[in-house]
Amino acid sequence: MILKNLKINPGIFALFALFALFFCRSGFAADTPAYTVRLGEFKTIPAITEFYHLVPEKHHKYAVVCRQGETYILNCGAFAKEKDIQPLFGQLKELGLNPQIVKQPVKTASGQCSPADAFFKSASQPPVPPPMAAIKQKTYDDLNDSDVIRSLDNGYRTVLPEVTTKVLLSNRDVNRIICQNGPIKDVIYSQEKRISVKTGSNNAFVKFLISKNPMAADLTYSETPSEIYVVCGDDNTVYTLIAEPKNIPAQTIELASSKKAIKKTLSLFEGLAFEKKVILLIQSAYRHDVVDDLTVKIINQPIDVFREMDVLFGRQIVADGEGLTLNEYILSLKPTSSKAEMPMDEKFFLVPELTQKPVGIALEHMTLTMGHASRLFIVEKHTD
Repeated sequence: MILKNLKINPGIFALFALFALFFCRSGFAADTPAYTVRLGEFKTIPAITEFYHLVPEKHHKYAVVCRQGETYILNCGAFAKEKDIQPLFGQLKELGLNPQIVKQPVKTASGQCSPADAFFKSASQPPVPPPMAAIKQKTYDDLNDSDVIRSLDNGYRTVLPEVTTKVLLSNRDVNRIICQNGPIKDVIYSQEKRISVKTGSNNAFVKFLISKNPMAADLTYSETPSEIYVVCGDDNTVYTLIAEPKNIPAQTIELASSKKAIKKTLSLFEGLAFEKKVILLIQSAYRHDVVDDLTVKIINQPIDVFREMDVLFGRQIVADGEGLTLNEYILSLKPTSSKAEMPMDEKFFLVPELTQKPVGIALEHMTLTMGHASRLFIVEKHTD
């Protein structure tokens, strides 16, 4: 069954719902095309010096500084094949350094590029040690972050059982977890991540412990995400939370009863053919008018699958009781792409990294333009 040429907004949004199934090391020669991990571009030596200190020392011998006009570029490693540099890229990405894999000729012999350690030595700007005093943040400073604001404003703070859900919690205030289905029986979490939990009736109170920096006489707040498993209700239902500490006010998380959620969703989709249910789910996401009966979870996870295109798994919308889940992705051309625009087709995105059991797919725009994002909606079947 294929839905063709369904227009939600003529000229802007083309919808096609279709059924488908799962279809820094070195050692390089001058002027040899190679894949390298680009860590950043900087206008001044102090700026690149400070950033270089964030790179683990074990990778320093593979790091290279290149000069393009007035810009300093920091690269790490070089391999003839892109697949060989993926382990290094993954390690640097886990450190939050925002690396990118680029292909370029490496010209260390020409003077355009030089080993990083030699560059800093000749520039008389050796990497400076980190400051002793911690950077002081204003209280609730993360409320200036657009992603945090969007997550809190949209109210994505309801968790369903047996579904791993990312939630934002305050890293300085006491957060509250409420079980709708009965008393909280147990809370399991990693003690070494410095979390304090107290329970009472159907409530659990979660506090990220604050440590004191003895060298700077300053307070340090947690930035380490932690898994929290909550067992509650007469049927000992398990809820899985990935708690991400943020500099925000105290949060309240509700552990929803799956039976109540399913009942509401069944009422919403009652009497509709399966094809209409898929369309309704996509239309709701596209128009940003998701009803309260649907469960929305913020993901915000980059997925590295295309060479020219960045893919961000933005959010997931679950229709409990209907066996349908919508995944919304944000597409954009990579800054390193040589293309100003790229035609797209729904079939491009039928890859296992994005979907396993697709039943509907829709693109917001059929052409991706540099500097302008587009949304991708994929509806999948799941088992409640």
